[in-house]
Amino acid sequence: MNTDNGKNAEKKDKKMDWRTAIRWAHDLADALDHVHKKGVIHGDIKPSNILINNDMVKLSDFNTKDYDPELLAN
Repeated sequence: MNTDNGKNAEKKDKKMDWRTAIRWAHDLADALDHVHKKGVIHGDIKPSNILINNDMVKLSDFNTKDYDPELLAN
């Protein structure tokens, strides 16, 4: 996972508070629920496609070329 200031949460020596981990997992689940309700399947969830910046979790690397931009707008 990419985190604030380019730090990588995959580092073995980095400790994460369990509350933060739970919140980020919940935010990620909400994001997946949102796109699935629009009929979009990510298909490649992995740490490098989960971006964390300023304590906000975002999914990246969607293969959206086959989707209507209007569908993805909201």
